[in-house]
Amino acid sequence: MKNELIKQVCVGIHCHEQPEQLHATLDSLRRHTAAPSINVKLILLPDGPDPRHVMTYECPTIAGMMNQGYDCGSDDYFNVAPAGGSYLATHWNLYDNAFLFLKMGYASAMAWVLFLIVLGPRFVAWWIGPEFEEPSGVVLQILMASSLIFLPVRAVAQPLMMGIGKPRAVTLACLGAGISNLVLSMILARPWGLAGVAVGTAIPNIVFSVYVLLVTCRELGVGFLQFLNYVVPRAALGAVPSLALLIWFKVGMDVQNLVGLVIAGMAMLALYAVTWILFVYRDDPYVDLTPVLVRLRAAWGRA
Repeated sequence: MKNELIKQVCVGIHCHEQPEQLHATLDSLRRHTAAPSINVKLILLPDGPDPRHVMTYECPTIAGMMNQGYDCGSDDYFNVAPAGGSYLATHWNLYDNAFLFLKMGYASAMAWVLFLIVLGPRFVAWWIGPEFEEPSGVVLQILMASSLIFLPVRAVAQPLMMGIGKPRAVTLACLGAGISNLVLSMILARPWGLAGVAVGTAIPNIVFSVYVLLVTCRELGVGFLQFLNYVVPRAALGAVPSLALLIWFKVGMDVQNLVGLVIAGMAMLALYAVTWILFVYRDDPYVDLTPVLVRLRAAWGRA
């Protein structure tokens, strides 16, 4: 049953773009290219580093699927049951963890969410006026806190449910979240003002995200605790150094202008990347960053 679900899940533009963001192309692939994209039969790029190459579509439309079939059966990086001795029987297979994407989504969301939680109010003060730092900043912080769980689920788990042809639960949850948002915002706006409206939005977002995660885990046969154990602990601990750095920029350096905010953001991203490479993804069972680091070191040596 799980095999059939994953076969249906990994179709369409979502499941092409997500692994493309993971740079899932391996050097050993027969279709490997220097072009900055995954090079599979879904979208085949001619050999060469020029991103302006015209794309050609080789994969026919598969009946009942959202779009072109995922990997077109090429076995370049995805197969639910690779044959013994085949490429994916001995190399990394995207099927090994359907929720690998959510860890990546959590990573990308957490970086800019942390920045907006800590220094977002300062940006508002610079952009609009100092008098808006506290009232508007609180609203921003509340919404960004809920986005830590909402954005990865909305970007990954929801499309997965759509891909397997089971949009009903997600649609009803989305409708319920919208109604709850309206009702809670109306109730909380009177005592808390705009902050109450933000809380009225954040609570339904969190409830929606948890529900969709539970439903998606059940449909894919992935244990919810298994998912949490893989995605959350190291990612949360890995965010601590970046959070501390941002707080230092805010409290210690008292960043107020755009230049200071840009410097803080660049420093945070650099530390964030190093932390994720050296700690969050260290000994990861599904992602081996060693080849990437070797190529980066070689490129640095040639520079």
